[in-house]
Amino acid sequence: MFALVVVLGTVFPLIAQAVNGNQITVGSPYFDRMTMPIVVCLLFLMAVAPVLPWRKASTELLRKRLFWPAALAVAVLVGCVSAGVRGLNPLLAFGLATFAGASAIRQLIVVTRRRGWRALPGPSGGGMVVHLGVVLIAVGFAASHSFAHQTNLTMQQGQTERFDGHSFTYLGTREVATATHTGLQALVRVDGGQTYGPAVEDYPYASEPIGTPSVKSTPEEDVYLTFASTPTNPGGAAVIGVIIEPLVTWIWIGGGVMLGGCVLSAWPARFRRRGNADDTEDADGIRASAGDSGGEPPRAGGESGAVDREAPLPVASASSGP
Repeated sequence: MFALVVVLGTVFPLIAQAVNGNQITVGSPYFDRMTMPIVVCLLFLMAVAPVLPWRKASTELLRKRLFWPAALAVAVLVGCVSAGVRGLNPLLAFGLATFAGASAIRQLIVVTRRRGWRALPGPSGGGMVVHLGVVLIAVGFAASHSFAHQTNLTMQQGQTERFDGHSFTYLGTREVATATHTGLQALVRVDGGQTYGPAVEDYPYASEPIGTPSVKSTPEEDVYLTFASTPTNPGGAAVIGVIIEPLVTWIWIGGGVMLGGCVLSAWPARFRRRGNADDTEDADGIRASAGDSGGEPPRAGGESGAVDREAPLPVASASSGP
């Protein structure tokens, strides 16, 4: 679905221009409006689907399995509102992400409670790890898009300005020359520590200079610096663009968690002990097959939900007659 949204937003302006000659620009509002419903549906299904047993779902069972994930999601929503978070999109994203994440953790506890960590390799454990990765990506994406701040700071050499809890000191410029391009780099010290160098670079075959940002990345937020306007004369004032986006790093961490979950899910069965992912007994005391966690339905031959294992064939002894 995400790929379809991206393709539609990329191709539609080209089609419109080819048909009627009008130039249409598709920007961030389109992608935010189209992707948010998909994210909401995905997080809700990720929370509910893993706890649905195969052919044994009931209101009482769902209430028991989803009570604590739902309660934690409500608590997070109340905490976000109390902390001053506003806006439907971030509140929905944070609440449903908590719901889905707590549901995935519950399933991991169920999987590992009886067999320990050796039960993680396989579709049941690996799938829930993938869910946790998606939750991290959703939280990072919602936070970075909903609470980003940006400004342009006009500073003389040696001047310090503050924005959104950070200090920026403009130290001057430095010329850069390589075999492929030349450029002018601004030297900016952030929060009195490391110096960063956003630049404007000229390439031989480019029609105009190309800006190259410099990024200070932490688990809490990313600070992007751009060289918005170069000094008109040596030692003059420069304009430094500042963009602050929270929790961007967690998008990359979520991608890594998803990759780890995919590896666990695809772990060869011959390296796993027999029965790790065949059947488990959940916290409600219900015997559940792989189908209870979104896997395949039970095999024919049993209605209880447990997987029927093939009985061993008799082995004839050497002394037995025909």
